Amino acid sequence: MATTRGSRATGADGSAHAPGTTRTGTTRLRGTAGGARARKTAGGATRSATGTRRAAHTRRTARATATAALALALLAATAACDDEDHRAANEKRVAHACRGLLPAAGLRPVLPRESTVTTREFGTSLTPDRAIRALLDCTVSWEPDRKPFGTSGIRLRAEAAPGRIPRFSKDLDDQTEPRPAHAAFGLPLPSDAEGAVTVDSDGRVVASLTLSCPGGLTGRTRPLHDLHIGLDCPQTDETDYRPTAAERRTASRTAVRVADRITAQQHCGTRPLAGRPAPDKAERARGAALCSWLDAKKLRLDGGASDAWRPDGDTRYSRRTAHCSAGTGEPGIRDRDRPGLAHVTADSWSGVHARTAYEDHADKGAVPGARDRPDFPEPGDEDIPESAGGDDGPELALWARSVCDGGRTYHRVAAGLGTPDPAPGHLTKEERAQLSADVRRTLDRYLDARAGWARQSHCHGTELLGEAQDWAPADRRKETPR
Repeated sequence: MATTRGSRATGADGSAHAPGTTRTGTTRLRGTAGGARARKTAGGATRSATGTRRAAHTRRTARATATAALALALLAATAACDDEDHRAANEKRVAHACRGLLPAAGLRPVLPRESTVTTREFGTSLTPDRAIRALLDCTVSWEPDRKPFGTSGIRLRAEAAPGRIPRFSKDLDDQTEPRPAHAAFGLPLPSDAEGAVTVDSDGRVVASLTLSCPGGLTGRTRPLHDLHIGLDCPQTDETDYRPTAAERRTASRTAVRVADRITAQQHCGTRPLAGRPAPDKAERARGAALCSWLDAKKLRLDGGASDAWRPDGDTRYSRRTAHCSAGTGEPGIRDRDRPGLAHVTADSWSGVHARTAYEDHADKGAVPGARDRPDFPEPGDEDIPESAGGDDGPELALWARSVCDGGRTYHRVAAGLGTPDPAPGHLTKEERAQLSADVRRTLDRYLDARAGWARQSHCHGTELLGEAQDWAPADRRKETPR
C-alpha cells in the first residue's frame, strides 16, 4: 500500500506505523540484529569495565610490591651501611691502639660488624716511669659475631727474655718439636734473629720473633739483650690450618714494626728489620749446606738403603737455633737381617733458646738423668713397648754442651730404630749398645761437618752430657711416669 508524505500508514491489523516505514519481516529481522548489537555492546562495556578494574588492581599490586621491595632494599642498604660504619669505627679504634703499631687495614677482615672493640695496653715503652715486666702488652678484644668461641681478639706483646724465651704461644715457643716448614717467617731476617708464623692448635695465627739488642733493654733489674715479640690474631679462613700469604705477611710485618719501634726507643744499636734485602747468593749457599752432612750410607741409615731417604732441615743460617733430620716420612720397619737406623735428627739451641729447650725437654723426662730414676732398669735386655718412639720405633738421644757464637749452646742428636716386627719386640743388649754407638757417631759427624751449623757457629769446648731414651721396659710401663 502506498502512502503519502505526512500521512499515517496502517497495517493489515490496523495498527499505525511511523511514517516512512513498513512492518515487514525484514524490519523485524533488522530489529533483532540491532538488539543483538546492543546487547553485544553492553556486554563489551561490562567486560571493558571489569578489565579496567583488574588492570588497576594489578597496577596497585605492582606498585605495592615495588614499594615493599624498595623498603626492604633500603633497610638492607641501611643495615649494610651501619655494618660498614661500625666496622670502620672499629678499624679506627684498632689503628689508634698500641701506639698505632697494629695494621688496622690488614686486620679489617677479622674485625666484628656488630660488637665494639675494646683495647687494653700497658708496658714500659708506653709508660717508662712505671716498673712493668712487659715492654709492650696490648690487647684488642670484642664479642664474637656468631663465630666459634676463642676466635675474637688480638694480642701483641713484647718483652725482654730473662734467660729463656717467654712462653707466649704453647705451639711456637715449645722447643721440643721442630717448627714445621710452613711456619716460615716470610721476611728476611739477620742471623741473630729467629722468627716464625703459623696457625696454633686453637686456630689462631701466631707470630714469634726473637732478636738481639746489644745496647741492652731497660726496665728490668738489669739490662737484657734478647727481645721477644709475640702476636696472635684470628684467621680470615678458619677452615685452614696454615696461614694464608696475606695472614703471614700481616703478622710478620707487624712483628717487624714492633721490633723496629722498640729497638729504636731502647737504643739497641741495630739496623731496622723493615726493608731488609733478600738473602744474597752467598747467604743462600750457606743455608743450603747446613744439612749436607746427612749422608744415609755413612750414617748407616736403614742399612745403607738411601734411595728413599730425604734430608730435611734449615735452609737459612741462624746463630740461635739449628735443625736437621733425615727419614722416609713413613713408619719404619726394623729388619734384624739388615740392621740400620730408621731416622736421625740433630738440633742446637744457643743463648736464651738453650735454656728454654733444655727445660722443655726436662719437663717431658727427655734429658740425661732420666735413667737414674728407680723405674728405669740397668742397660741390658729390654722389652720395648709398642708405643715407644711413636711410629718410628725406639729413639735414643745424646746431649752435649758447647760455647758458640750465640752463647751457651745445647746440642741434641737422636737416632731411632724402625718399629720392630712383630711389635712390641725386644731390644737386646747388643742392639742397645749398637744404638748408643750410632748416636755417638751421628753427633761427631754433626759437630765436625765443615759446612754444618756447629762449624759455622764456631762452637768449642764441647762436653758430653749423656743419653736420654724415650722408652721404658714393657713389663714396667705402668710405673713409668708420663
